[in-house]
Amino acid sequence: MWFSGKVLWMAAVWVGVIVLAIWVAVLLFPRMPAAPASPRAILQARYARGELTRVQYEETLSALTGRKEEGR
Repeated sequence: MWFSGKVLWMAAVWVGVIVLAIWVAVLLFPRMPAAPASPRAILQARYARGELTRVQYEETLSALTGRKEEGR
């Protein structure tokens, strides 16, 4: 009888340690969804990677901001 009592206490201690570790991990590393990138940020990243020419970048930027191109 004393053996099963010790085993139950030891199991309860280990379960408590595991639950405490999970609780601490959740507090330290909260799950926050990443904010979606704005269209302008995506455009700037594509231009920085060389996927767009300067003309394409400026045309798309003017379309995003709603400005008309001057002199063209």
